[in-house]
Amino acid sequence: MRIVLVGPTFPYKGGGAAHTTELAHRLAAAGHSVTIESWKAQYPGFLYPGTQTISAPEGEPFPGTRRELAWYRPDGWLRAGRRLRRSADLVVFAVLSPVQVPAYLGILAGIGRGSGVAAQGGTGQGGTGQGGAGRDGTGQGGTEQGGTEQGGT
Repeated sequence: MRIVLVGPTFPYKGGGAAHTTELAHRLAAAGHSVTIESWKAQYPGFLYPGTQTISAPEGEPFPGTRRELAWYRPDGWLRAGRRLRRSADLVVFAVLSPVQVPAYLGILAGIGRGSGVAAQGGTGQGGTGQGGAGRDGTGQGGTEQGGTEQGGT
């Protein structure tokens, strides 16, 4: 299966980036064709005081990573979605901050209804939960091409 993970990865720091990267490695090891669609500019600096990126990876970087998304380029969001519509069977969004939602909605608009879509989100309680509504809006794992969501923890 051709799977694209949309979310932060190295050089971004933290658990979300580590989780996205580890998920990509595990899916690739299971035989899937995996790409990470990541950020060159995740969100404005005034929303995240401090350093957003690190110089040394916290784990093994994933080789199939594109870093073209930018919070200040809505045209790039739609373009990424159109590209993913042609190149992915399943698109998984790592929703870690409400600031990412407009970009993710732009990507979804570009994808349309052609690919399966799933969302995974942080719980805000120090852990990572997988879940969220599928493209059918039920939250029951439904997508046009099959369910992938799992209940959050």
